[in-house]
Amino acid sequence: DCIVSDNPTGGINNSGSMALIDTVVRGNARAGIVNWTGEATLDRCSVDHNAFRGVYNHEGQMTLDNSAVTDNGTPGNWAEGPGVYNWWGTVTLNNCTVSGNAGSAGGGLYMARYAALNLNSCTVSNNTAYNYGGGMYVEEGVATIRNTLLAGNRGGMGPSDCAHGQGTIVSAGHNLVSSTSRCTFIADATDILDVDACLGPLEGEPGYAPLLPGSPAIDAGDPAGCCDVQGVPLATDQRGFPRFGTCDIG
Repeated sequence: DCIVSDNPTGGINNSGSMALIDTVVRGNARAGIVNWTGEATLDRCSVDHNAFRGVYNHEGQMTLDNSAVTDNGTPGNWAEGPGVYNWWGTVTLNNCTVSGNAGSAGGGLYMARYAALNLNSCTVSNNTAYNYGGGMYVEEGVATIRNTLLAGNRGGMGPSDCAHGQGTIVSAGHNLVSSTSRCTFIADATDILDVDACLGPLEGEPGYAPLLPGSPAIDAGDPAGCCDVQGVPLATDQRGFPRFGTCDIG
C-alpha cells in the first residue's frame, strides 16, 4: 500500500529480498525498479510512467503477479526494454499487462545475455520500439509464452509483436499473436495467429486491456484452465475476479 514516485535517480534498487504488494512505482527518473542480483516479487502493483525503464532485472529472480508495467519511457527514449529489461536473470509474469512502453528495441520486454522469460496469461499490447520487437525482443535466451496475448505492438517498420536475435520464443500453447510479421517463434497448434485481438483501452489499476465483444481471445484459453509455469492454476484474473469455464487468452 505504498507509492514510490518522482525520485530524481530512480525509484527502488534491490539487491536482497523484496516484496511489493498493492504498491505503485510511478514517474521516477531513470528506472522504476532495479533488481540487482536479488529476489523480488510484485503482487497487484503498477509500475508506470518512469522516464527510462519500468523494471530492470540484472542477474536476479523476479516474479510479477496481477500487475501492470505501463507507459514507461519517453518520446525519443533510446533505452532497450523500456517496459521490462532482463539481463541474464529470470523473470516470470502471471496475470500481468505490459502496455504503452516506448524505447529503441523490445518496447514491452527485452531479454539479453541468456535471460529466461515466462509469460502466463498475460497481455502485451500497444508497446513501441523504434527499431525492432515492439512487444518483445529476445536477443539471447528463451522466452516461453502460455495463454498470452500479443497485439497492437509496433516497431520501426510496422506491426511488431515479437522478434528475436539469437534467442528463442517458444509457445506453451493457447496464445494469440496479432502479427507474426518478422516474428519467428515455435508455435503450437492451439495458437491463434494474425488476427485482430479486439482490445479496449487500458482501464483500472493495475491497468488491464479488456477484451471487446467478438474478440477471438474470449474463451480461447487452455480448456484445462489457466496455470503458471509450474502448472499451478491461476484461478482468478489480473483484477482478482474468478475465472469461469474456459479461460480467456491474456
